[in-house]
Amino acid sequence: MIKILCVFFCMNLFSLCHAQHKVRFILREKTAIKHDSIYITGTFSNWDSSLNKNYLLQPYGKNEKSIEITIAPGTHRYKFHRGNWFTVEKQYNAYEVADRIITISRDTIFKDVVFGWRDEIISDKTLRLTLERSDSARVSIMAAIANIYAFVAEYFNADSALNYAQRALLIVQRTEGSLHSKQLNKTGFNDQLINLQEVIASLLHSLGNFQKSLELRFENLKLAELEKNDWAIIDAIKNITADYHSMKDFENVLLYGKRIDSLAKRIDKNDPAYFLANWTANNTIADAYYRLNRPDSALLYARKMNVAHMNDTWIGYTIIGNLLLADIYSINGYVDSAFAYYRNTIPMAAYNKATGAIADIQAGLARLFQKTGRLDSALIYAKWALVFFQTNKAEVRAWGENNDSYVAEISPLLAELYRANGQIDSAYKYLHLSVSIKDSLYNSDKIRQFQTLGFNESSRRQELEQQSKEAKRQYETKIKLYGLISIITGFVVLAFVLYRNNKHKQNANTLLQIQKQEIENTLGELKITQSQLIQSEKMASLGELTAGIAHEIQNPLNFVNNFSEVNAELLTEMKDELDNGNIDDAKVIANNAIENQQKILQHGKRADAIVKGMLQHSRSSSGVKE
Repeated sequence: MIKILCVFFCMNLFSLCHAQHKVRFILREKTAIKHDSIYITGTFSNWDSSLNKNYLLQPYGKNEKSIEITIAPGTHRYKFHRGNWFTVEKQYNAYEVADRIITISRDTIFKDVVFGWRDEIISDKTLRLTLERSDSARVSIMAAIANIYAFVAEYFNADSALNYAQRALLIVQRTEGSLHSKQLNKTGFNDQLINLQEVIASLLHSLGNFQKSLELRFENLKLAELEKNDWAIIDAIKNITADYHSMKDFENVLLYGKRIDSLAKRIDKNDPAYFLANWTANNTIADAYYRLNRPDSALLYARKMNVAHMNDTWIGYTIIGNLLLADIYSINGYVDSAFAYYRNTIPMAAYNKATGAIADIQAGLARLFQKTGRLDSALIYAKWALVFFQTNKAEVRAWGENNDSYVAEISPLLAELYRANGQIDSAYKYLHLSVSIKDSLYNSDKIRQFQTLGFNESSRRQELEQQSKEAKRQYETKIKLYGLISIITGFVVLAFVLYRNNKHKQNANTLLQIQKQEIENTLGELKITQSQLIQSEKMASLGELTAGIAHEIQNPLNFVNNFSEVNAELLTEMKDELDNGNIDDAKVIANNAIENQQKILQHGKRADAIVKGMLQHSRSSSGVKE
């Protein structure tokens, strides 16, 4: 029996494992350029990216394509392409589309949308740009193109990015003073201006023009302050610190980092922006202290970044925090902790394709190996880091950074390592490389321009603070003045109220005297009226009594009169009957007359009783209640 059950179970399991389900995929293209040939690929096709007709989508409904595939149950991943990986789908902003994950357990339908293709990410938007007529739509498209050229390494082109960003900026600035400016402000005019200026500033920064970048970012700070949006201000300040960091002005980095910290404290802790603002403040301050060679303070703030609840969502921030902690442990002499953080961070960075972080880790390990006397290892890691920054200019600039800054920072390390190995020529080569780059980035003119911008901003800040103090002083003066006016007004109102109350009291007393006299007069009149009413009531009562007596006597009298008249008629009839000799009839009439006579006597006695009762009532009373 057990064998039979086992066989039955295995057969069912085999059938389930080999069950197939029909799955329909429906796709809509939200692109300006439409395509006839779109394919689907995934785990069910072993990620076949060729022109395989078995996975070609067919026209389906309006502006849609579809394909039905028989797929085994379970979890599958898939994407859309147009014949190879160079034509795979992309997000609108050119970022990678994550694998679409589905779980198949029955026949089902999936609907998807494609916003762009890798090979047409720019051309699709340029076509849409020619079709659009509204300025707001054109600005949005040009901003998207500029962002792709500026921040996606695969498409990085500084000139094109600047071109589109400046064209969009001109439209925004032109409409600022138009009749529609109020409407634009409602729909995020300042946000558009800030975003476009930040794209330009980031490009200028990546090209080494830190002065012009800082100038634009100071403008963005003013706009953010006009918006009175703490997070917008924090974001603007964070970008400003990038320029100060590149110019090695770490005192100002620390100053602005502390300003971010004070702003972060004003954000509600339940707001998702709070964590990012707090992390940004701690990272900026910790890095500034590290660069200023104040490792204890750096470590204090760096530890605040790596809070326990960091998860995969914040993996990029975890990598940055771990790298900074490793650097700080290194200068503090905590070699083992530094090595641990560097090495534990490498897999995270590799998995998330954070190549820049890997290069920074290599540079950090080179310094650590140098400190521990392992010069060969230090030289290898320093070279790897330098080669990355020399050969990946587009990628580094797509971060908004200047690769020469990194080369200038690593070159002296290589020069020291080669000098320690006795390779003077190589040491001179890298020292010369560092000096030439630093001269181009940090020459006296650029430093003077940078300092001038910083001075102007400092003056503006002081002026704003002075205006704020003056406004506060004027406000306090107004409050005091209003308070004094309120007190004086209160006394005046109180005096007026007391005077009015006194006047009302006098008027009330006079009125009361008049009313008292009127009441006394009215009371006298009421007494007279009361006597008259009593007399009237007596007369009325007498009249009612008389009417009642008359009514009571009238009834028996009416009976007496009526029966007397009837008897007179009966006696006449009886006489006639006697004359006619009708003795019997005459007797009947006589009997009727006798009955009537008895009734006359009865009602006469009733009238007599009424009269006697009246006489009895009119006699003097003993006063006893009866």
